[in-house]
Amino acid sequence: MRVTRFELIAAALLLGGLAACSNSSTGSNSCTAVTTASTLGDVDISVHYQASVTGDAHITSLQYMTDAGNQTEQNPTLPWQKDVDLTGGNQAQISGNVSYGTGTGHVEYSAFGGGTQQQGENDCGGGT
Repeated sequence: MRVTRFELIAAALLLGGLAACSNSSTGSNSCTAVTTASTLGDVDISVHYQASVTGDAHITSLQYMTDAGNQTEQNPTLPWQKDVDLTGGNQAQISGNVSYGTGTGHVEYSAFGGGTQQQGENDCGGGT
């Protein structure tokens, strides 16, 4: 199985915890919600990515996998969604950088390929 650049980045984030949180000097909180990568193998897959928030949370950036590699979207309009097709064994994964007071940021994907469907999701913030 081929390890992608996105999977390496995600693995590094996971070492810090699936939802690493911190306080900034302005009093707002931040965290990163990261899904696990899909494990559908070397098959073409169709992926539906989604991101949303509750309360006062805001997703400042999203990172998700496409055939062109890891893509970043700054300050996405929420709720956010995107459909992509991945080929050559690329696997679905999404992460979101969240700022919050008491709200929560949520990222997820639904991937289908080789007759199998997988889902991944994660939350972080004050409501988790």
